[in-house]
Amino acid sequence: MPKGDKSVIIKDVELVPYLHMVWENKRMENGELLYKRHPEGTSEEMIFDENEALAHLLASQQVFLNSHWWMKEKEMDASEKDKAWPEDACKTFSINANVNDVFCWGCADAEEVEYSELESLYEHFHKDPSWGTAIWGIKKRGIFPQKPVEDAIRKAGIWDLDSMGLEENPSEKYYREKAEKEKKS
Repeated sequence: MPKGDKSVIIKDVELVPYLHMVWENKRMENGELLYKRHPEGTSEEMIFDENEALAHLLASQQVFLNSHWWMKEKEMDASEKDKAWPEDACKTFSINANVNDVFCWGCADAEEVEYSELESLYEHFHKDPSWGTAIWGIKKRGIFPQKPVEDAIRKAGIWDLDSMGLEENPSEKYYREKAEKEKKS
């Protein structure tokens, strides 16, 4: 690393977003609140730590930060201008799940994550680091992924896409109908 570089490299970090915790009402000598994590198998309540889960998802490149630039009036079609956000609101950031190429090939795509959805997203990723984030996005949109992704998910054997009540993917439907028209011509 070059001299003076303040970069942080995360390697082989184990983050544990579900914590067994006991808070003690005493302060350490430096004034910090003393707490300790309980080992697995105790009867303590399990607490989901949003900060550690978010750190894990960010470090694993499952989510990323973005502004709400697309909500600016100048970014919208004329028919949507009434939905534009104030300039200051567009400067706030959002957490977005990376679903690039899940629904359409060669498509940069994301699904904004609401605070109440963070635990569900993390559970999907924790269950399946390869496809969990994609499955979370698939469920949220309620549509099948593109066919190559669907095939890969089925081959992995972790998720049952047929039991999710998904609609046909609009891009898959478009290309299927286009191919059918070309056959008739």
